Amino acid sequence: MSTPTPPSGSAQPRKNSGWLLTGAGVAIVAAIFFALNWFFSLSSANLDFTENKVHTLSEGTTNILKRVDTDVTIQLFVSPTDDLMPQFRPIVNQVEGWLQRYHELQPEHVKIQKFVVEPASDEEQAAQTVGLQPQRNQYFGIAITCLEKTSLIPFVPALMAPAVDQDRIEFGLSAGITEVTAQKKKVVGLMTPLQMSGNAMPFGGRGQPAWAIYEALKSQYEVKMVDVKVNKIEDGLDVLLLIHPAGITDEAQWAVDQYLLKGGRVIAFLDPYSIVAAQSGQPQQGMPPGMSPGAIPTGSNLPKLLSAWGYTFESDKIVADLNYATPMTPDFRSPILLTLGTDGIRKNSEVTKEISDLWFIFSGAYTGSPATGLNETILLTTSVKNQMVDTSYASANPNSQQGQGQMQNLIRSFKPEGKERLLALELTGKFKTAFPEGKPAPPPPAPPGGPGGGMGGLPPGMNFGPQGEEGAPGTPAPAAADVKPAEAAPAPSPEVKPAAAPPAEATPAPAAEVKPAEAPPVAAPAPAEAPAAPVAAETKPVEVTTPPVAVPDPLLPPPAAAPGTPAPAPIPAAPAGDPNQPPALKESAKDGLVYLVADSDLLADMLTPQILQNSNLPFALNLVDQAAGDKDLMSIRSRGSSRRPFDTLNNIRSVANEKIKGDIEAMNGEVEKINTSISAQKTSKDRNQALFSGLKEMEAKQREISKRIYEKQKEANKEVKSKENFIQWMNILLMPLLIAGIGLVVWVLRKVKTSAR
Repeated sequence: MSTPTPPSGSAQPRKNSGWLLTGAGVAIVAAIFFALNWFFSLSSANLDFTENKVHTLSEGTTNILKRVDTDVTIQLFVSPTDDLMPQFRPIVNQVEGWLQRYHELQPEHVKIQKFVVEPASDEEQAAQTVGLQPQRNQYFGIAITCLEKTSLIPFVPALMAPAVDQDRIEFGLSAGITEVTAQKKKVVGLMTPLQMSGNAMPFGGRGQPAWAIYEALKSQYEVKMVDVKVNKIEDGLDVLLLIHPAGITDEAQWAVDQYLLKGGRVIAFLDPYSIVAAQSGQPQQGMPPGMSPGAIPTGSNLPKLLSAWGYTFESDKIVADLNYATPMTPDFRSPILLTLGTDGIRKNSEVTKEISDLWFIFSGAYTGSPATGLNETILLTTSVKNQMVDTSYASANPNSQQGQGQMQNLIRSFKPEGKERLLALELTGKFKTAFPEGKPAPPPPAPPGGPGGGMGGLPPGMNFGPQGEEGAPGTPAPAAADVKPAEAAPAPSPEVKPAAAPPAEATPAPAAEVKPAEAPPVAAPAPAEAPAAPVAAETKPVEVTTPPVAVPDPLLPPPAAAPGTPAPAPIPAAPAGDPNQPPALKESAKDGLVYLVADSDLLADMLTPQILQNSNLPFALNLVDQAAGDKDLMSIRSRGSSRRPFDTLNNIRSVANEKIKGDIEAMNGEVEKINTSISAQKTSKDRNQALFSGLKEMEAKQREISKRIYEKQKEANKEVKSKENFIQWMNILLMPLLIAGIGLVVWVLRKVKTSAR
């Protein structure tokens, strides 16, 4: 039985239909990819495939926006695209994308407005009204407003610097929204003798700007200063921040102790040798001789508190570490300037999880283990190749040949400890008081006279005179009624009570009648046989070995009473059981929190200008945020960046700018010369028609050159823009073309295979 033969040509259509289906599928897939790329290129919508989802709003931002119950307006002010520098143009799209995400998450209360700012326009007036000014002759700022509060981002590229990191956009926006919507800021108490808030110098000198961490704290918290000699921490502080508390008294430590036991949070940056403190007593520009601020001790410690917590801190030793030595020159690394990488930074805490590097300057180290009831979390450590050395090494200039020679000698004689040392740690749990005996007695009041007979607080050489010559300031002088000049009987003093007798200037004779309200004249010498004058009934004349009598000085505090005179009644001290004072706490009722860091100079932006913004400052702010319970902003700040710069576009922009750099500089030079000539013409006394005619010609030439500069920049920008468009289209079409090419290859192979049958 024969098998029926299919009709001629019946198989061919099936083959052709397979080829058609293959081609149609490729075309459909290509069309879909093309459409998706085109859609996402024109809208702010995106799919985030980055490692850390840096294009997606973080959980912290989500929490902040969910709490917004009042209208918040975010205004973007930006110059026209053609006027922006080429490297800033892509950032505009990124910022607009972020703003759209904020609006989509909270559409009811978050409103977005964009203003394209032309010169001398209403938009420019609106920008200046909210407080924005052009940067580099360009507007690219943001104003966040809620009710009567406004937070500004003056120039977005600066916010994203130094790495043009778009993660910073989210933090800036979320921090601004938090600032304007907060009903009440949390309060951070700052205890430090350092001028962190900046200072204005008298007599025309240049003042010191506020520290970056101080400004950052002020933008997020209410900052209150706390004296290092305080005897009570006021209620209402959410966090107490101690930064190099040099000169802290036992009373102040007791105040910190009681604050902690009441549920407070403490962060302490101690230092065995603070450069900032060492420079505090040096003469400053603009200050007259002898008016420099007083020196601050270079070392700081909290011996009472640390001992109660189970730790010690050597305030006269600094850490040297061979593994973390910081390069100073290609051939020299300083072991006492520590650069901590991932090896020294523990990732077991939210405050350090995203910190990549830190710089410590003449750091100390903590030794010990937590006391009973406390838990320790180590944050930062040295390497095992460390050694504690004397603080004298810190005074050597690491950039000088002598200083480097001293460091080389240290390295040659280095004896590693073989174990890590603690640079920063966290303590939690039930804290016990460091003062079980109760509040310490206040220190005795300083005598009016300092060392060498000087006034308290005055440096040597600023005394008013040596003792025995013009009277040692602050030295108690005997009462006028009790002094026998040259063994003579005491002079009468009927108007002056001995208990309140003022000092009088040294004189070889008995003092004349003296009233406390006025300075007395010097009396004439009295005869040696002068009879003894009567004295007050309650006093007896006393032999005094010091003949001179001091003149009262209204600028000095009252001196001590003369020997043999009754002292005034003391002011009664408050009894130990004063009902107006709460009883001293012995143990915290709930778990407390303490952060200890072994360096304070790491926060000084004048010492750490680069690494401060990248790591040191975020680390310190993370500590404050964690202690204050503001974890939302901390989570945003700590997001790791997976940004990978598009080097091809950056190179294109750099090459384009380099091509026109010489021409632009030459034309700017011409404009400068013309401006100088115009200024000279306008100030000239010999003004005639010819001069004014030449002035007009110069102004016209100036406008012409400025126009040429603009056209040159526009031409360069056009070239860059065309290349950017090409790259953009390649990104859009590359995937569809690739798929189409693969489909075409498959189709050809199948065709060849079918033909071979």
